[in-house]
Amino acid sequence: LDEHESVVRRGGVSEATCAYARDVGACAIVTGSRKLNEVERLFSSSVGSEIAANADRPVLVVPPGD
Repeated sequence: LDEHESVVRRGGVSEATCAYARDVGACAIVTGSRKLNEVERLFSSSVGSEIAANADRPVLVVPPGD
């Protein structure tokens, strides 16, 4: 990709990401995830999971590389 765009929105990350995808007519959303252990996952919400739960289009959550 030779072009990129930066966008700043107010609100929660999940809601803003889903709204932006709707506004631009994106066919899917791709987001990253963090490498958390089981205990960390209990006390931390995942933005990728929130996006997947709230999106009205396919979501690909990409794990971190090693």
